[in-house]
Amino acid sequence: MSDQRRPPDPSDFSDLAGHGGERQHALDMVREVLAWYAEQLLVEIRRTEPDTLRIEELKAARRAVHGDLARVRAAGPQEAEQIATAYAALLQDLTT
Repeated sequence: MSDQRRPPDPSDFSDLAGHGGERQHALDMVREVLAWYAEQLLVEIRRTEPDTLRIEELKAARRAVHGDLARVRAAGPQEAEQIATAYAALLQDLTT
């Protein structure tokens, strides 16, 4: 008797639900905040008269966010979701 099962559909991700989604969401949020800081740094550096205090503040904030990237990679689902929520709120604050 031969096995007539079909190979899995590569576009079907349903079996991945709940496996790492929280971590990926947290990584996405942290990366968006990093991108915001990078953009703001470029804007400030390119000014005719850059504000050195603001540049240092942006760099310090960016370093802190880089530290949280490592936290996300080691986080369990609950901690990852907490980080994602915190960074989504931070991004909202930064962009409004």
